[in-house]
This record gives sequence, structure tokens and C-alpha cells, in this order.
Amino acid sequence: MAEAFHDIYTILSKSYSLLMLAFALDLCIGDPEWFPHPVRIIGRGITKLENILRAAIKNMERSAGILLVIITAGITYFFSS
Repeated sequence: MAEAFHDIYTILSKSYSLLMLAFALDLCIGDPEWFPHPVRIIGRGITKLENILRAAIKNMERSAGILLVIITAGITYFFSS
């Protein structure tokens, strides 16, 4: 039992160390401005789609928001799978 706990601790401590290293590198280096990061692309798409839906579906913001989430999640799923 103690050996299994030690194995789990070793695995988790390595993962935690890697996570902390990745976090520190991201803070120091960050994302390059020239590289098209997927989150930035998704954010721009959300902004454009929100403007389109607000103009098309007036006085129904909740429905437009639900449609925005469905379309964004669907497009993201389509391109990532």
C-alpha cells in the first residue's frame, strides 16, 4: 500500500513540477504576437458573431447568446476534431 502511494506521489509531483515550470515559462516568455493563437482567433470570431447576432436578433439577447455559444462551440469542435 505504501509503495502504491509513493508511486502516485511521484507521478503527481512530476506533473505538478512540469505544470509550475510551464506556468513560469509562460509568465516569462508569453505567447509570441506573430503566432496566431487559437484563443485569439476564437475571441475575434466571437466578437464578430456577437455583432452580427445583435443586429439580426433584436430584443432577444438571451436567444442570441445561446445561439452564439452553440455556434462557437460547434465551430471549435469541428476544427479541433
